[in-house]
Amino acid sequence: MALDISELLDKLPPLPIPGIRSADSIGIDIGTSSVKIVQLKGGPGKYHLVRYSVSAVGGQGGEEKVELSPEEKKAQTTSILKNYRGSGKGIPKNAVSSVSGNSVIVRHVKFSKLTRKELSKTIKAEAEPYIPFNIEEVFIGYHPLKDIVEDGKPKMETVLVAAKQDLVLQRIEILEGAGFKPAVIDVDAFALESVYESTLGGVPPEETALIANIGSSQTNFMIIEKGVSMVVKDSPVAGASITKTIMKNLGVDLPTAEKLKTAHGLLVTAQEKEDALGQGNKEAIGVSNSIASVAKSITIEIKK
Repeated sequence: MALDISELLDKLPPLPIPGIRSADSIGIDIGTSSVKIVQLKGGPGKYHLVRYSVSAVGGQGGEEKVELSPEEKKAQTTSILKNYRGSGKGIPKNAVSSVSGNSVIVRHVKFSKLTRKELSKTIKAEAEPYIPFNIEEVFIGYHPLKDIVEDGKPKMETVLVAAKQDLVLQRIEILEGAGFKPAVIDVDAFALESVYESTLGGVPPEETALIANIGSSQTNFMIIEKGVSMVVKDSPVAGASITKTIMKNLGVDLPTAEKLKTAHGLLVTAQEKEDALGQGNKEAIGVSNSIASVAKSITIEIKK
């Protein structure tokens, strides 16, 4: 569900942009510890990878963890994207990205029954009671789900999304500073849903599915029931939580914990666990137990 950022940015058309195809745009994921870039070709169910890039932000992956100020991170991210933009031919100028975190909210609300045209004109007034931010300082997106009757009055269930303007504008500034043209600014969870629908055909109407994206500093997840996004949430329990747990349980520093996390991962099958025990591989067992512990915490967050 793309946010409509056209009101304050005349140079950008209404979002989402009709006719933008995978060959016309490039996906950019700006995370806490890395910048990921991907270009695809094809269509739903038939995508294939053209190129991709993953670049660390700050000192992640180096000898030490370097904490960057917001401005330093912004400059480094812009530099990474600019270098990629100039790295070869055939790189699209249109960029698709998404945002999440405490500056983004998703609510299921009930509005008075209105046409799309009417709602587009009154959305601020309709949405204000549900948004914990200054209504003049957010971009709003919405998607009517179904018509209902409540207390004898026609209403419509609607997914309401709001993102603080400073978060979205900073993302746009980074993209434009690197030479890209922002085509769509989405919300992380809905971008994940779009990927699921485009590649796997979506969730069958009779089924319920959980989609989770475990990043470095937060986990995005959504629960889809009968084709509708019923729960959308961000949790601070994520990849960095696993690293910190490994540091504590194994008594190692951050760079070592990161290496152990990627080297061993989670022991899933009974055979893998038995092999690790038989080999006396305490590191693998310790890492797996740490990951399992954090995974349990994520599960608790999802069930709240």
